[in-house]
Order: sequence, then C-alpha cells, then structure tokens
Amino acid sequence: MESHFGLGSGVVGSFGIVGAVGALIAPMVGKLTDRHGSRWGLSLGMSLVVFSYVILWGSVKLHVSIAMHVVAIGVGVLILDVGQQICQIANQTRILGLVPEARSRLNTVYMTIYFIGAGVGSALATVAWVHWRWNGVCGLALGLTTLAALWHSVGSSRNAVEHRVKVEMEETIFEA
Repeated sequence: MESHFGLGSGVVGSFGIVGAVGALIAPMVGKLTDRHGSRWGLSLGMSLVVFSYVILWGSVKLHVSIAMHVVAIGVGVLILDVGQQICQIANQTRILGLVPEARSRLNTVYMTIYFIGAGVGSALATVAWVHWRWNGVCGLALGLTTLAALWHSVGSSRNAVEHRVKVEMEETIFEA
C-alpha cells in the first residue's frame, strides 16, 4: 500500500483488526446456520465474498481521495472476513454433523484440506499478483468463488433429487 497510497505498514496492519470482527460474529452466524441450514449459510457466505471482491477490485478504480480508498478497502476486508467466517461455520456444521462420534477426526480432515486449499490459493494469488497485480488477484478470487458457487448450486440440485427419491421410497414403503 505504501508505494500506491503513500501509507505505511501500520495502516496495512490495522486491517487485521478490522478482520477480527468476523470472529465476533461467529456465535450469531452459528445460530443462523442452525436455524436456516448449512446450504443457506454457504449461499450467504459466498455471496458476501463475491460482493467483497467487487468492492475491493472497484476500490482501486475509484478516483477519490486516499482516505476513501482506505475506507473502501476496510469495508471490503470486513465483508470478506464475515463471508469467509459464515462459509467456515456452515461447512463445519455440515461436516461435523455427518458422524457425531467422529467429530474430532472429521474436523482434522476438514482443517487439513482447508489449509491445503488456503496454501494453493495463496500460491495462485502470488502468481496472479506477479503477472496482473490487483486485477489478477481479484479476478482469481472471483473466479474461484464462482466455481465454488457453481459446485454449490449443482449440489443443491443433486440434494433435491436425492431428497425426492428418498421421499418417494418412504411413501412406497408406507403404502405397502
């Protein structure tokens, strides 16, 4: 940020404090996910992530003061963190409910895969930054989130079909 905006590492580091808000909303998000389901949580979380990258990408294209750039980036980081937190909680809710007596093992596998994905994402973002700077990083993030959303929507259709088949099977069993 220093080379573009003339701001130092202290300002950049303050975005970590903005991001801590995501941790504060975890209990509320957990209750909402319990009420509406993990699919709802994932849909909301991914929508917020996309919205955050639209803000972050657009923030560098605005012709406004440095203070407004910093505010836009702060808002984008806050929304990104909240969206990611919602996705994390929704995923853990779904996964830890699969086999309650194996929660510890399931969480270990989930977090291992989560960190591998984060490492791959960081490597890809580094390549995107080297070749295309901010446009590349935001484009990559939007592209990967779009892929996740498509996978999520296919899962929704697949789950609806599985649910319909299950209901039909139950009706057949009860009619006999």
